[in-house]
Amino acid sequence: MFLIFVILIEIQFTGVKVKKVEAHLLKAIDLNHNKFVQACAGAGKTFALSKRYCAILDDFAEKSKSLSLAMQQGPENILVITFTNQAAAEMAERIFKDLNLLLNGEEIEPFKGTDITFGQNIRRANEEYKIRLRSTFSQNSISTIDSFCAKILRANAHKIGLDPKFKLGDDIISQRNFEDTLNDFLQTKSIQFDKNLETLLLNSSLANIKSFLTYIYYHRAYLTPWLEKWEKLIVENKDEQIKREWIKNYTPEFNIKPVLSGLDEIIRFQEDEVKTKEDKGYLFLFELKHLLKQFPQSESEIEQRRFLLLKPLQLFLTGKSEYRKKIPGAKTKWTVPYRFEELQEYGKSFLELLQAVCPEEYYKQVPTEYDFQAISVIKALFILFKEFEEKLDKVKSSNNYLEFDDVIIKTRNLLRDNKEIRDKLQAKYSHIMVDEFQDTNELRWEIVKMIASDKEGNLRPKGLFIVGDHKQSIYRFNQADVEVMNTAQSVLLPKEVQNSPGSAERENILINFNDNYRASKNFISHVINFIFPQLMPDANTSEIRSYEAAFEATNYPGNNASVPEIAERTPVCCDLRATINEAQEVEEYLPALNTALMLKDLLKWAEENNLTKTGKPVVGVLLRNFNNIQHYLRVLQQYEIPFEIVSGKNLFQQQETYDLFHLISVLINPFDDPALVGLLRSPFFTISDEKINILRQRKTEGELSIFEFMEKTPEFHPVINEINSWMKLSQKLPVNKLVEY
Repeated sequence: MFLIFVILIEIQFTGVKVKKVEAHLLKAIDLNHNKFVQACAGAGKTFALSKRYCAILDDFAEKSKSLSLAMQQGPENILVITFTNQAAAEMAERIFKDLNLLLNGEEIEPFKGTDITFGQNIRRANEEYKIRLRSTFSQNSISTIDSFCAKILRANAHKIGLDPKFKLGDDIISQRNFEDTLNDFLQTKSIQFDKNLETLLLNSSLANIKSFLTYIYYHRAYLTPWLEKWEKLIVENKDEQIKREWIKNYTPEFNIKPVLSGLDEIIRFQEDEVKTKEDKGYLFLFELKHLLKQFPQSESEIEQRRFLLLKPLQLFLTGKSEYRKKIPGAKTKWTVPYRFEELQEYGKSFLELLQAVCPEEYYKQVPTEYDFQAISVIKALFILFKEFEEKLDKVKSSNNYLEFDDVIIKTRNLLRDNKEIRDKLQAKYSHIMVDEFQDTNELRWEIVKMIASDKEGNLRPKGLFIVGDHKQSIYRFNQADVEVMNTAQSVLLPKEVQNSPGSAERENILINFNDNYRASKNFISHVINFIFPQLMPDANTSEIRSYEAAFEATNYPGNNASVPEIAERTPVCCDLRATINEAQEVEEYLPALNTALMLKDLLKWAEENNLTKTGKPVVGVLLRNFNNIQHYLRVLQQYEIPFEIVSGKNLFQQQETYDLFHLISVLINPFDDPALVGLLRSPFFTISDEKINILRQRKTEGELSIFEFMEKTPEFHPVINEINSWMKLSQKLPVNKLVEY
């Protein structure tokens, strides 16, 4: 079945205008505790972040009065982590605007005209201090986590064998090197009859093995904790411990007491007499009683849950792994027929209980002995991946570049393993603020946590300010993990208040910014607070699992300063459409058809509202990928809908661009083996794959580069001569003329 939802949102945006100092803002600028802010969209979290930054600078200004110049702190001692470079620039601009007002002796909103003396130490500071603060603001540490970590690595490159001038590899270089290295690696392993590759090939195809290695590599920032755990277990060859870990982590949780109680009641019916012991109901009860005698009373509750799912409760499933409608049997074969009817009635109630307590998917999740057979396969895959990763690291090192995931992983390892560097950063950054925390993952959180801790590794009681929104956690594909947000929330709470909901100290640390100043009242009521509760568990009434994002209602603030037409009477807030189809053969075409029909309605609406007069596109269609673009093109033409493809396959991902890139790379550095191989394959030379393999598998002393090997091989001299002539011409001609030449 294919199901597609399309949401059209009409929402007007306004600035955040606070007429009075809200209680949650006062909590946010309190510097005496760590803070965790749950902030919905439009709640003014950036506003709060900028005000907290100024509050920290004001605190620095007060402390500077009794400190020497060398001991004074400023913008360089406040670390602010944002999600994008644009957000970092906007944050710095907003902060400097507020700071400039304070330095000029003015008050800033929303504190102007209130009895709260915000920023008074900056306003009253001497001119020398103000000049220094204004001039040193450019030294602030407001950046993305990637930029911040790259800065740490460059400053300490000599300690981990890095060139401090390393480049952050772009997508073209990274993808090219990855694919070439993976193909070479697997080919070499195949020639060597590698046992791990053999194990994988006995259980899967080469294409799948490539997919597995590719997935792990491009998700390694997210998977690193898992990979590290596996490395220890595999090195120490602890298969039994791996089994126990699987059972612990993947056996579904449920309350076994009502299940056991229900099973005990059912097997009592086995004591009733039947006319024939061939009755299916009798046989069902007999087998159930036999299995329950094996119940592991002395084992852990996890093992007991696993036993129930794998043994007795299996009797209540059909061959399709769905719950039975009733317990089998025929009352005509029972000596006392009404007892069979009672069994049926009780069985029906018990099956309803199982549906609620143990959903059918639990039986697919629980680890079985069949699953444990995969341990040898996973071990082989892991070992192969680590060897491939090591080979690819050498390629990146020889070309002096890192990928973004490398930067995060290496920074985390550097801080974890080097106390001196860790202590230095802890001393430097007395305050840390992290925005869009729902988009982070465990490694990034580890980096932040290590810097926000004391020398003993304990999280400092103040100085850390985290802002996030569960409802905006949409970057799982980019290795974000909302479980980290839930974990951080628990970590920031002192143990004594973790189980004290409603306590003053807890509410001073966990702050809710749930007033949306950007959306209409209709949109909040009929879209946000209507749709999200159906997708997410309620934060107040549901038991939230660590990996779940909880829903908290968004409020329309009473002091919203928006124009009434925007705030109260926005006519359209959401158009929700659902298209359902059971026919698999047209599954790919159905979204395109649905899109075309909706576009016709939208274009009609746009025309009625005079939005089409500019001649520019008025409706945008976002596709996850362009795999099915032909379906959209066909149906748009069929319905005579004018369209323009703004971006398809990225220009820099087209083969022609790769060929030119390889040419330029070789002209700059003929010893760049991956680029030279790409150039030889291109229309410039069209060297056969057979000859390419000869170059890749060359056996020479001194590890000659491919270019050097070709220079010593007469067969390739024509190619070498051509490249050399281009290199000479490149000193005289621009690239475009060189290509034409």
